[in-house]
Amino acid sequence: MQPIVHEIDPTGDTLFILRKPDAPFAVDRSFVQWPRALPQYWTPEMQQNEQHLANCALAPPRTVTWNPEMHMRLSSKHLCLASEYFQKMMANDWRETNAENGYSYTITAEDWDKKALLLLMNIIHGQTHKVDRFINLEMLAKIAVLVDYYQCHQAVQFFANSWISQLRQPLPSSYGRDLLLRLFVSYVFSETYTFHTLTKTIIYESRGSIHTLGLPIPQKMIGKFQ
Repeated sequence: MQPIVHEIDPTGDTLFILRKPDAPFAVDRSFVQWPRALPQYWTPEMQQNEQHLANCALAPPRTVTWNPEMHMRLSSKHLCLASEYFQKMMANDWRETNAENGYSYTITAEDWDKKALLLLMNIIHGQTHKVDRFINLEMLAKIAVLVDYYQCHQAVQFFANSWISQLRQPLPSSYGRDLLLRLFVSYVFSETYTFHTLTKTIIYESRGSIHTLGLPIPQKMIGKFQ
């Protein structure tokens, strides 16, 4: 199957190859169900949210039909200006890469959501007219994972603030998948008030270890909820 090609910078010197795109997102196969709460404290909303978490985790893995690879022509200069991750690669003379023909550098990755990655690279390369003005919480969390991994917070912060302000759903008021996604977004994009508000909800409702959903939540943060 032929790869999907995006010429984000037509004169770019870097090829980014995304293999096995669109892997299942925020699914925790190590899920441990909490013991039942006392009836007076276990609201219908809490029961529904916790059951949704369990259903997502305990459902048999679906057979994944991998989408074709996505290739992007990028600028190493833009990548290094925006991302500490790529700055470190440059400092190491990009030894982690083996360049494809016609490029100075080649980078590979797997599993990322291709739309989220494309949005991120358009932001980094100043292609703002190609950036969605409205995205949902799921997509915002996918972008937050990329920002955290590639260490490009400052480059994305303006768009993150706009997306967050226009989220259509209010802050989750009960522990569940949406709350965990929103918590991670607030952590990555330094939303102090939102982070503390959601943290209070987790501490109030938790009856065991929090479920990370496979998100890169720091262990020191998880320890605060134990």
